[in-house]
Amino acid sequence: MNLTERPQAGPEKEKPAPRKQRWDHGSIQMTTRDLQVLTWIGEQYAARFDQVQNLLSRAGPVRPALYPERLSETRTREIITRWRAAGLVEMDRILHREPAWIWLSSSGLGETSLSYRYLRPKPSVVHHLYYINQVRLMLAKERPEAFWTSERALRSEQERRAFGSKVFQLPDGILSLDGKQVAIEVELQAKETRRVMQIIQYLHQLTQYACVWYFVNHSTRSVVEKAKEVLPDEQANFVFLYDIEQLLSP
Repeated sequence: MNLTERPQAGPEKEKPAPRKQRWDHGSIQMTTRDLQVLTWIGEQYAARFDQVQNLLSRAGPVRPALYPERLSETRTREIITRWRAAGLVEMDRILHREPAWIWLSSSGLGETSLSYRYLRPKPSVVHHLYYINQVRLMLAKERPEAFWTSERALRSEQERRAFGSKVFQLPDGILSLDGKQVAIEVELQAKETRRVMQIIQYLHQLTQYACVWYFVNHSTRSVVEKAKEVLPDEQANFVFLYDIEQLLSP
């Protein structure tokens, strides 16, 4: 064969047809655990990273006893990263040198069917919010049969009421237990005794509450105790005090 001659090209091979993208390409496939934890976060406004670790270890169709108190930090970050990539949550360090906080985006609120307005947690409220979350986690562990109604749900219901019908005091949560409703108050900063008395009297006159559980620290216990001393027995006996620092200590 003449070396200057080019060999005849064989028949062209057919190129494979491009793969079709899945109809749900780019979206998150929500698991039961995703929905449970995201709904919990939305109900509470926001949750700190370590609280999300705790929630992820409890949620889903598994027996909690088989799993540790907290999901690993690495696995938790992987799940949160997946949520963020899907636009369901936002995450930021609200307070210096503390774990990051996670809250639902507008899309996340829609995906969980929560009819709340988007809110980014403020630095002034996250300390109080952290302890409310801790109380809810503790009560869910101690009383798994009970049902929690968040302050955010109560506030949303109030906003839908007619103008001029706002209530005097919204508790930090309501625990429905044994057919009764318990008002939950997390008291971390001492109020005037008169103000505490007014809150107790108001909650007492509402027939839906069987009692109020006050979770107090060393600086607020004395104020609530003083209010109980001044109130009539019927109202004083309506209040039960719990040491939040002792209950939530490791």
